[in-house]
Amino acid sequence: FGDLTAARVEYFTVADIARTIPDFALLADAAVAATPRESILDLDFATRLNALVDEVLAALPADDESRVRLLHSAALGRVYLDADSLGPIAAESQRLVQRSDEPHLLHWNLVTRYLASDAEDNAVRLAVSRDIHAHVMRHDLVGEMGGASRRFLVELLVRGALEEFDAELATMTQTARTTSIPDDRYWAAAFRATRSLMQDCGSATEELIKGAALIGRQQQVGSGPGVQMLQTFAVRYQQGRLHELATGFSAPQPSSPQIRAGTSLLALALSEIGATDDARSVLDQVIDRGEITLPPDNFRPAAVALFAGVAARCGTAAQRKVLRTALEPRADQFCVFGAGGAVFGTHHHWLARLAAADCDHDTALSHFRRASELCREVGATYWADVADAEHHEVMATAGGHTSR
Repeated sequence: FGDLTAARVEYFTVADIARTIPDFALLADAAVAATPRESILDLDFATRLNALVDEVLAALPADDESRVRLLHSAALGRVYLDADSLGPIAAESQRLVQRSDEPHLLHWNLVTRYLASDAEDNAVRLAVSRDIHAHVMRHDLVGEMGGASRRFLVELLVRGALEEFDAELATMTQTARTTSIPDDRYWAAAFRATRSLMQDCGSATEELIKGAALIGRQQQVGSGPGVQMLQTFAVRYQQGRLHELATGFSAPQPSSPQIRAGTSLLALALSEIGATDDARSVLDQVIDRGEITLPPDNFRPAAVALFAGVAARCGTAAQRKVLRTALEPRADQFCVFGAGGAVFGTHHHWLARLAAADCDHDTALSHFRRASELCREVGATYWADVADAEHHEVMATAGGHTSR
């Protein structure tokens, strides 16, 4: 009946029954069935699921191939809780499938490898996502096609391979219409909004964001509210209207539990509306003693870029140096937040702002030119225009103090 919360209650009820009977196979099935198709942002649910999965894994023989599907569940449950555990999980999964030709086992293993790969290494993640996509298509794993397309689309976005992205999104949209799988229908709509945000921030883009959000609510997609918030933030940022979202904006208290990559949105919003003291407070909690205290998940790369925008406006020279060092290795890549809900230009754009803040005008101009070129090449016209405008601002500020 489309009630995700009730479904999760039933999964754990089934698990309780399986323990009572006892029926170990049913317990394992309950753990796998409770595992969502995508990474879990509800940390309370992730903790409960991880405990159930660990219970099943502890009872399975070390050489049992069926561990692979549970390891896949374990990886999905730990992406945002314990990223350091993903490497050993993927290594065990890979060991277990060495002699297997069972399509589903091989698929679960590939996804686990993808989840365990370095979020900052797009070359590896793109290659693995392409392997997953090819595998599900070759074996006609209909239920897995949407997830394979979603991961592939995210990595294509990061690389800026927008021609291939557009072709894959068209295929994903058609497949979602055929299968009517809720998550797939939702993500096809959400990615259309993401693509539109790269080109324009007008009413047509806003309608795509609202349309995707409506599908997400109707289909009980767990990540829907978060993506809607991100896309609404992105469109208001691009429109210069973040002040409309300012109600409730404030810096977290130092005693608060760690708030992860999402604080980059808060800090950027505070800096944009002129609350620089609060923005600096958030920045100071993330750049600590020369280190960036963000977990190594798929939110980190874009969060670092957005924090660079904050540091350019109100940070210290030392903070800007730390952020510049983190961004430079991926300068040509696009700044994709999480699972692809929004793209904030290329990393060149944020490096340019850091350089401009340090009065390194030649470097800033070089980065803005490259940002514009990359965005213009793939039709990300909004960000190309912004890069051009900020390039002109630096030229005007620098006057005759540039070598170009």
